[in-house]
Parts: sequence; structure tokens; C-alpha cells
Amino acid sequence: MIEVANPEAASSLFADEESSRSGDDPAVTNGGLESNNEPAELPDVNSSPEPRGSSVTFSAEDEKEAEPTDNAHYGENIGFSKQSTRSSDSVGVTEVHERAPNINLRMFRQAERRKPRRKNLLHRLRESGQRRAFLNQAREAGLVSHDTENQVNTASPTADEIVESVCQDMMQSKRQKRKDETKESDILIEAHLVEEEELEYAVAEEISFLQRNSKMLIFGLCFFVILLVTLVTVSVTQGWGVEVEMPSEMPSVAPSQDPRPTLAIVQERGYLLCELAPGVDRPEQKFRKEICRSIAAVVLGNPDSFKAVDPPPFSERWTGLQGASVDVMIYGDTRTVEREVNEGLTFSIPYYYDGASYNGKELYVNCAYDRKRHDECEDLFICAMGTAGDYVADHFSPEFYYIASNVDEKYDMYRNGTCNVIAGDRFSTTSRMKAENFTDFITGINTFTNEPLAIVTRSDESEWSDIVNWVMQALFYGEKVGRGQNQDKCSDDTPATVASKLNYLNAVDCVGNYGELFSQAFGDNRNDINKINHGTEMLYVTPFGELYDDDAEDKPNQVRLSMLRDLMSREIRCGIVVHSGCEDGNITASNRICGMSVDLCHTLAASINYGNADAVNFTIYQDEDGALIGLNNGTIDVLLGVKNDLNKDFAEEVGSRGVSFSMPYFYGNETGILVYFLKPTREPATVYSIATLDNDPVFASYVNSIILATVYAVHHGITQDSTVYMPAMTLFGKYFLWALKDAIEANGNYDEIYRSNFGNVKSRGRNALNKRQSPQMFNNPGLVSKPFPASGAFQGRLNP
Repeated sequence: MIEVANPEAASSLFADEESSRSGDDPAVTNGGLESNNEPAELPDVNSSPEPRGSSVTFSAEDEKEAEPTDNAHYGENIGFSKQSTRSSDSVGVTEVHERAPNINLRMFRQAERRKPRRKNLLHRLRESGQRRAFLNQAREAGLVSHDTENQVNTASPTADEIVESVCQDMMQSKRQKRKDETKESDILIEAHLVEEEELEYAVAEEISFLQRNSKMLIFGLCFFVILLVTLVTVSVTQGWGVEVEMPSEMPSVAPSQDPRPTLAIVQERGYLLCELAPGVDRPEQKFRKEICRSIAAVVLGNPDSFKAVDPPPFSERWTGLQGASVDVMIYGDTRTVEREVNEGLTFSIPYYYDGASYNGKELYVNCAYDRKRHDECEDLFICAMGTAGDYVADHFSPEFYYIASNVDEKYDMYRNGTCNVIAGDRFSTTSRMKAENFTDFITGINTFTNEPLAIVTRSDESEWSDIVNWVMQALFYGEKVGRGQNQDKCSDDTPATVASKLNYLNAVDCVGNYGELFSQAFGDNRNDINKINHGTEMLYVTPFGELYDDDAEDKPNQVRLSMLRDLMSREIRCGIVVHSGCEDGNITASNRICGMSVDLCHTLAASINYGNADAVNFTIYQDEDGALIGLNNGTIDVLLGVKNDLNKDFAEEVGSRGVSFSMPYFYGNETGILVYFLKPTREPATVYSIATLDNDPVFASYVNSIILATVYAVHHGITQDSTVYMPAMTLFGKYFLWALKDAIEANGNYDEIYRSNFGNVKSRGRNALNKRQSPQMFNNPGLVSKPFPASGAFQGRLNP
């Protein structure tokens, strides 16, 4: 290898090679080759190197050699180093913001010019015959060391080898010098293409610290945010070792909403806010107003201490209640499970059992029920809307019905003779036709939908909801035992401030019992289902509402903090109060009430755990008080075999929390008026329901849905062998899609569960499906402690 003695001079001598690479004109100044083919003078070895891009001139032969060829390389990417010296000046008017490594070489030239790559210095020296002259000049300039001359003398290398070696050393020296310079100036730049007067330039601009480190800064910031969120989540859910009470699953109280119990708010305000339909002309409006007065009589001691609030538009009818601007809503709303869950509502026991029926001219009403559309029925035409309209559309072709856009249109079309039948809720349709003096009409007996109308309250106010519910039960109880309005007994004393100590029978004394209120509004037009039940079948299918939604997501707001969330990953813990039929030491072998309770626990477990009916753990209690304490302290999740009464609803006997009861799954022996005369007794009728804590309304709705599903299956003829026909459900999230199917597959429908524990009983009393629209009004025990005293005269006493 031939060493270069003076790297700086070698760098200058080699500048022409750099110029040819940078695409400038081929002429070497200050140390290169002139165009006359004579050796160029070498620059002063002590002078500083010329900057990159010095011009180089070629001879005519060189220009000829530079003609474009088919193999000419052009358009190659410029590889600017990320480390470079600062640009001394910048030129440009229109900037093209693009990273330097992505700028194409052709962008710095005219697109139509295709210049071949310049031949290196050695090749040009070889072709021009100036190798020896170049070597001599290099020796004179001190570019060839003593060792190089020895190599020349001893090895007799050819001129080409010497020149090639010198050129290689010069190139190496040039590269090393460039590295040394960039170490001294470590400034990052980025290049932009700019245009000015048909010329193109690359302008280098300094890259700021944020630009150089943007990715790392973003990554670091994201990592910090994730870490912070994780730490906050852990601190909230686990409390850093301190027990923290989880928030309620219901929406938090708005800042402007009074957080006190509704009972305290109403009693301090001095009047009750009832959302009622405007006006008092129609019978159903009068009836609902009397119910409002009954509530006021109980909580305020004065039935006239109320204000009627007009409802908002139908599409926004829940907003007043949800915003606590009203206390109760009595507007003819049907109780559905969907509304309980999605709207955060609680419904009282129904004050009227309604259903859609055909109403109108007698001939055509019969035609509609028979679905006859020929001969005398060829002029049948039905007006409908809402759910009744959906039913009609499923059972008739379009030429026989019209779907009205609003209620008034429906009745106007009947008045002008366009329709001869109206399909709608029997309750509201009958009262509207009477109020508007329609003469030629009848009300259909059979209904094709279930519409249990109930008082509506907020589900986050369980105590207030229970108060309203027991006012309705007091009205039923008054009619049942023959206690009616009596102004002498109507008390205007300051009511109790504790829910369980309120005088619920004051509603009867001040306003009247249920039968009296009904007669005042509707006269004698009272169908059987809205009469007091005295022991006939009572299993009724409350509508689910919309169970399935294709676009439904999991419902974090409803399920996130509900008991359902925990039960997705563990067994359900069932508590059972011992009754007749319980087997000592083997609860699963029990029958009668105890066995029925066990079967329903398995049904619940199957619905939650993908059909696994064995995902259940049983705890046996000898008395109800101990069982309710276990429910309160979290030992069990649900409690079965407990009797549904007023004191347990308000938790007076067991602690600070009340319970929510599902629909009854078993009715005990009736102790009615007739039974009293034959065999006096003080034991009221018994009602068994599944109890859950009242601070979890979503879980309570789910449990009620599973019991309701067993009755729904009976109504639709679905058995354990045909569970595929049970509806899919996303109401509680997609996790529970098959919950209703799995529930029935575990132990069958209600009839199948009943028979497996009681056998084939000929008469089951209230524990049978109400297929005949039999009386449905019934009150749970607990309003009075001595309903039928042995003296024969009614002397009801409120529970202390």
C-alpha cells in the first residue's frame, strides 16, 4: 500500500473527484486537470481545502465521453448524512418539505437532462496519458512518501499501480478529514427542495431538539399517562390497603338534585308532585288523580297536598322523573323489564291490568277477532298504532288496516267512518270513546297483549318506591276486608318519618279503597282481571319489552358494579330458609317449597354460567332473621324460602338495608273472609319470593327476569325439551345472550318445576297460569298484624 505523506494536499488534489460526483461542470480548479490536456498545477499544500462542489472543466474528449448512454445512472437518491455542517446561507421561495434522504437526485437537475456518472480520476488520468505527470507533481508536492519511492525503486510498480495507490490514499484521507469536521459540528439538518427562476436548490435547515427526539418524547409521555392511570385505578379499587365502599351502579346524583331520601324531601316541601295527564275529563285521568291523592294522604296526612305536573312530550316522558322534578309518575305506563334496566325505573304492583283489544262496531270487532275478511266482513278496516299496530300488521294484509301517526288521528278516522275497528289498549280506548260520546261501539273481551299499568318511580330510591307500592296494596287490602272511605278515621296528624311506621291505611280512610276509586271513575265497567283475587290462578306474564338488539354492546353502566359482574366468574351463593320438604343433610334431595327453592337456585346458576346448573353453593338457615342478616353481610347473594311482607321490605327487623322481592314463585294457603267465618285464624296468606338487597336494582331485575321466564315458557308452551324457542336476550349485555334458554333447559318451565316438587296436583290455587283473565289484584301480608280478630269485628292495627 502506498502511503500519502500530506493528507491535506491530497484532499485538495482530489477535489475534482468530489466535484464530478456532485454533478458540477467537469473542471478542476486549484489543483486539478486543465482543459488543454496539460498537467494542472498542484495547489499550495498549506492552503485550506476548497469547498465541495468546485467546478471542473473537461476537454472536448471528456465532453464526448459524457454523452448519455443506455446504462446511465440517474435519479438515484441523495444520501445526506444526518450529521453535517451548518449551511452558510439559504435560497428559496417555494419550499418542498421532505426529508433529505427522500429527495431524489433528479430533483436537483433538470428532469430532461440525463448525465452519466463521471469517471473517476484514475480512469481519466489513464485515458489522457498524464499518469506520469501526475505522479511527478505528487512527488514534488510531497504527496509520495519515502517508502513509496522505495516501493517504486524495488518493486518497479507500474505507473498505474502508483497512481491508483496514491488516489486511494487521497480518498481515504479525504473521508477521514470529513469525519473529523463533522465531529466538531454536530448539527442536525433537513433539506428542502426550493425553486427559483427555473433553478433548483437544496436548502439545509437545522432540526430542533423536539424534532430530533419527537418519537421518544411521545413514547415517554404515553408511558407516563398509562402508568398514572394504572396507579390511580389500583388506588381507587383497592384503596392502598384501606377498605373502600364501591359506588352504586346507578347514575350519581346531579349536583343540583337533593341527595336526601324522597320521603324527607316531600314532607319538608309539604306537597307531592305527581306527573299526570293534563285535564280531568276522562275516566282514567280521574282514577289516576285519586291514586295520587292516596299517596299524599299517607306521606303528608292530607290527600289534597299534591300538585299535578303535566308530562313532557311522549319521547321524553321519563326525563321529569329521572331529573327528580316529579316524585311519582302516574300516566298509564306499562311495566316492562326493559324499562327497569334501560331507564333506571321501578314500577309498583299494577293499578290496572290492561291489554290491546279490538274495539268498535260489534260486527267488525267479531270479524277482527275471527280474522274473517269476506262476505259480511269484507268492509273490515282497522285503525291502530304502537304495539297494537305491530300486532295488527302481523295478522292482516295492508288493505285491511291503517297505522295512525298519533292518537287523535286514530279516533278522527273512526269518527268519519274510515275505520270501523280501533285496535288499542282496552283501558284508554274505552274511556276515550265514552268521553267523546261514541254510541255504536263495544269493547273486545279478549286482549292480545299484556299491559300492566303501574306507578313509576326511580330505581335509585328503593325506600320511596316501596312506600308507593304499599299504598297500592293498602287500597287492595281495604276492598278485600270491606274497609272503605271514612272521614272520621282520616288522620291529619303529622305522619311518621320512618317508612315502615307510616299509616298506609290512611289512604283508604281518606280517599277510599280500590273498588271505590274504580267505581267513581269507570262506574260498573270493571273486568274480572281488575278485581280482588280470592285464591284463583295468579301467574301473570309481565312483558319483557325489547329483549334483543343486534347492535347492543355490553352494558357497563348497568352491569359494571352489579352482582352480575361477580357472578360471571364464580358460583352463585343461595341461602334457603328451612320449610316443609327440606331434607336434613341433603338439601338437593328436598321437595315441596324447599325443593322448589333449590331448583330455582340451579335455574339461576345455569342462566349466568352458560348452562352450568351446578355452579351454586347452598347455605341453610333455620329462621328468616338469620337468613336476612346473611344477605345483608354478603354471606349469600340471593335468599329463597323467605316470606314477602312489609317489615322485610323496609328492613326494620334486620338492619340498615331493605330487600327487593322478585315476583312470587309460590303462594301459600289463603286465609280470606270465607275461611275466617269457617275457622277463625290470625295467620295471613303467605307469599314466597326471591330476596336480593335493594341497593342493586339491576341484579334484582335480572333475578325477576329468570323467574318470569319460567312463567313465560308455560304461556308459550315451551318445555325443557324445546328451549330453543325461548328468546335471546341482550338486555343485560351480550354475555347473557342465552340466559333464558339456559334457565329453562336446567329444570324446565314453572309447571315442570312445580310438578317435580308437588306432584300432579289437580288444583294449584294461585300457583297456576292466569289464562282466563281471572282476578289479579292481591296484597302481600304485613299491613296489619291482626287482620281477622276472633271477636268478629275488624280492628286492624298497624305494625309498630
